[in-house]
Amino acid sequence: MKIDIFNHILPRTYFDRMNKLTTSLGGLDKRLKSLPLLVDLDSRLKWMDQVGEDYVQVLTLAPPQIEQVFKPELSRRWRG
Repeated sequence: MKIDIFNHILPRTYFDRMNKLTTSLGGLDKRLKSLPLLVDLDSRLKWMDQVGEDYVQVLTLAPPQIEQVFKPELSRRWRG
C-alpha cells in the first residue's frame, strides 16, 4: 500500500467563504481555482479511485491558513 502524506485540500465551502470575506488572496485565488483536485473533494476521491485501492492520501488543509488571511476583526464573521 502507498500512503501519500503530503497532500492538501481546500474544501469548496471553505474556499468560497474565504473569498467572500476577503479580497487579499490576489493571484492565489486564480491558482487555487485552477486546481480542481484541491477544491473539489468529489474530484479528488474519483481520481484516487482511478489510481487504485492500494493508494491512500492523508489530507491536510492547504495554505493560506485562516490566521494569514483574516485580520482579527474578521474572525467572528468567519465562524458565522
